[in-house]
Amino acid sequence: AGIVNNNGEFVKDLLKNLDTSELANAMNADPLATSELVGELHKLNAEEVVADIVSANGTAVSDLMNRMDPRGTALVINTPAGESFFTALLNQIDAPVLANAINNNANFVKGMITNMAAPVYVHWSSWASSRSDFTTRLIESPSPEFVASIINNCPDKICELIGEFASFDDRLNAIASAINLNPSFLSNAMKYLNNADIIDLINTNPDMQRVVLQLLGKIGPGVR
Repeated sequence: AGIVNNNGEFVKDLLKNLDTSELANAMNADPLATSELVGELHKLNAEEVVADIVSANGTAVSDLMNRMDPRGTALVINTPAGESFFTALLNQIDAPVLANAINNNANFVKGMITNMAAPVYVHWSSWASSRSDFTTRLIESPSPEFVASIINNCPDKICELIGEFASFDDRLNAIASAINLNPSFLSNAMKYLNNADIIDLINTNPDMQRVVLQLLGKIGPGVR
């Protein structure tokens, strides 16, 4: 962990030349060791250094995600140190780089969300509200098809997250602001949603109903 934290430029160049399949195999084979490494990086406050490395190696990171086991990654994120590390890391990664990696690894992201503990993405929903600028920039880049796919394939997780948004106006404001600045994104994403499932989610989930009504009051008339 100290090597990474104290040699950011070296690691940045090294990652460009690493075989991502070998790195992914090592991380997949021992997620507990990966979790310990993440914990040590967090102790060293190395998030800024790691974010700089990630932002400078978007292609390598995207390829690495394609080879990672989402269950092992979720195991790392579900630990207290992992949650804190990745929350801080997301604060500093270049949004288009992250969005590109997400767009190119839909199955990985869906698998990771399925295996993430509820408190983690609830915490991330709080983080998103304080990072509305990042939320706005991030929503500019993912494909609407991808976002719709996540919603279609992880309805239970989406409902849990929506339940958290329902109770906090600042989180809704962050989402509404991002939508208002990217009006075509919402309309394009809706083309790919399973309408019957979404209607069922709204009809059977009071929190979802509250969120929809509150968002409609915050989204500009041109977007609605």
